[in-house]
Order: sequence, then C-alpha cells, then structure tokens
Amino acid sequence: MKLVNLYYPNNKALSLNALPAVEDHYLVVGDFNSHSQSWGYDQIDKRGEEVENWQDDHRLNLINTPEDQPTFYSGRWRTTSTLDLAFRTDDIDGQINREVREQLGGSDHRPVLLTFSTYISCESTLPRWNCKKADWTLYSQLTDQVTKHIRVEGRDINKVVKDFNAGILTVPSPNVSLW
Repeated sequence: MKLVNLYYPNNKALSLNALPAVEDHYLVVGDFNSHSQSWGYDQIDKRGEEVENWQDDHRLNLINTPEDQPTFYSGRWRTTSTLDLAFRTDDIDGQINREVREQLGGSDHRPVLLTFSTYISCESTLPRWNCKKADWTLYSQLTDQVTKHIRVEGRDINKVVKDFNAGILTVPSPNVSLW
C-alpha cells in the first residue's frame, strides 16, 4: 500500500501532480484547503475544482461523504468546515472506514481515524535498528576519541556542531543490528 499524507496551505498553490504515481492500494489523505459539494460545501472553489480534476484524472474515489462531521473549527470565525480529505483507489473499495474523532488539545483540526477492514501489508523504506544490542560503552569511548580534539573556544557554534557531527558519523555503531 502507498499512503500519502499532505498539507496544502491556503496561500500556496496546489501541486498535486508532484505526488507519487497512483497505483494499486493507493491512499491519499490530508488538508487540501479546498471546497466542493462533494465534501459538504454549498459551492465549489478553484482549489476544489483542481482537486476534483486530479481525482478524476487518477481515478481516485473520495472516502469522505458530504454528511460526515466537519474536521476543522475556526475559533476566529466560529465556523466549521471539512478541509481534511481521504482518497483511495478502486481496489481498496469498502475496506476503509473513516471516522472523525473529538478535537484534541489546542488543535483546530479534529483527528480523522481511518481503519482497514482487511490486512494490507505496508513496506517501510526506513531501516529499523535494535539499539538495545549496542555496546554503548565502546561507542562512548570511540566518540570521545574523535571529538575530544575539536576546538570550541572562540569558534562559531555552527562550525563546532558541524565538526562534532562529522566526527560522530565516522564512528561505527558497534553491535547495532537491523531487525
């Protein structure tokens, strides 16, 4: 499954064509800052037209319905709206449930919970490390050796940090293994 989460501020142009290519098991969620009758507004705005055209061009289906609870509350204007949208490909039709939850803390957006009715495997592109197996005593000794000669007095702090980071990166991580 490919999951894309995005945010488009009002003052920035939409760049929907920059999103990863649509393929099977594709889900796009985020704050589009756009209006359309498809997601509960009385009128469509220019951004809403752009989003709908992108949706049509990529054969994506909106998970939201116009009857869904609004996801945004403007304290300034004391109004609610639905800026947070979720789109999916046909192959995961009926497998995703969308629920707008109670507002948290000081956020003006309500959290949106998407649950999958079937298991979909997701690939992570980031390695996971088991740091509990590292020899931290040895690592501490090695980092001390490469950083103890860094001159600090009278130097720009950004250059000191750059030298420190470069030194740390030269030290191998002893006995840390991929999971």
